[in-house]
Amino acid sequence: MKRLFLSVLLPVCIIMAGSCEKENTACNPSSSLSVTANSSKEEDNAVLKQLAEELYNISGSLNCNQTDNWKIAPLGAKPCGGPHGYIAYRSDVDEVCFLKKLACYKDQVLFYNQKYQLISDCSVPPQPKGVVCENNKPVFTY
Repeated sequence: MKRLFLSVLLPVCIIMAGSCEKENTACNPSSSLSVTANSSKEEDNAVLKQLAEELYNISGSLNCNQTDNWKIAPLGAKPCGGPHGYIAYRSDVDEVCFLKKLACYKDQVLFYNQKYQLISDCSVPPQPKGVVCENNKPVFTY
């Protein structure tokens, strides 16, 4: 089952990366960045950290000066289901690519959770209702 999941997950992320390559190379999930069946936990943690940093770099690449052009998306995946958090992004980034990269990150986290048979407290993080701009950065409102 794990091999089947990995054999489907990796090509999907690579295809998604290729479809964005022509549009904006800054938002591509790197095909070398993936949690694999043979990688160590330290390597997997580094992959997830780098993918999350890329998402936050894209999200933070534009100043927050108007709240009406910001959107909120679920981030990652908890072992019990649902996101482990949320990320704000401006609607004028390459949204299609950003959302594909976000989905690829979620898939990598899901595989990581399954690979290490993780459990969680099953709490649900509060979903932000909106975004306000403070010091040119987006801040969630609840």
